[in-house]
Amino acid sequence: MSLLKHKPSLLKMLRESLLMILGAILIWRGVWILLDLIDNRFLGGTHVWSSVVGIILGVIMVYFADRDLEDVV
Repeated sequence: MSLLKHKPSLLKMLRESLLMILGAILIWRGVWILLDLIDNRFLGGTHVWSSVVGIILGVIMVYFADRDLEDVV
């Protein structure tokens, strides 16, 4: 029995990568629409406050992921 696993075919790797990319795009699209709805409903639809809060929350999330802001700067 070989210790090395068989290398996946190019077609399988392409299919899996495409599914992951499309999945990420669909998730991002849903989050974007949901945040626009929240912005319109509670913040008047000006996008200023939601943008500022989004940037702050994004920086905090990136920081707590690694405890390092090197990815942001």
